[in-house]
Amino acid sequence: MEHSTKHPFFEVTPLSKTLAGIIFIMMPFIGGWIGYNLAPVKVVEVEKEVATRTVPPEITMLGEPTERFVGTIDEVRTVFEHKDFTSYTLIKAGVSISGELNTERGYKDDVDATVFVLDWQKPEAEQKYFVRLTGSTAIQKLDVDRELVAGAALEYEAEPYSVPN
Repeated sequence: MEHSTKHPFFEVTPLSKTLAGIIFIMMPFIGGWIGYNLAPVKVVEVEKEVATRTVPPEITMLGEPTERFVGTIDEVRTVFEHKDFTSYTLIKAGVSISGELNTERGYKDDVDATVFVLDWQKPEAEQKYFVRLTGSTAIQKLDVDRELVAGAALEYEAEPYSVPN
């Protein structure tokens, strides 16, 4: 009869069972810690910012002008009014002309001047121009070549209405 004897190293004992259970439970935690700390590249999450376009609310046109300029051009009393830099009224010798207005920044060496372009969507021959130079309260008429017309200035007139409190 052959007797098979196991080497004591291969015997299942209560100590080996306990040690196997501890290793079985601890290995996932140890592996996770090693993978997290020794990974070659760390993943960084970046929040993507999406640009959105907001549409401004429509501006309601008030009955009163934003600014009014009064003076004499070609020996005729002239009044220039604009509303919110989008429309204008030009009253010359009692005749009122209204239309669309556009503004441009800068005139020759004056980078902060404002050029008023009346009827800007019409052909250039039908457009009229005024300029308000930096530091001035008056506007001056420009010819078709955008040169100052001598003696054709309109002074700013204080608004004839008061703002309610």
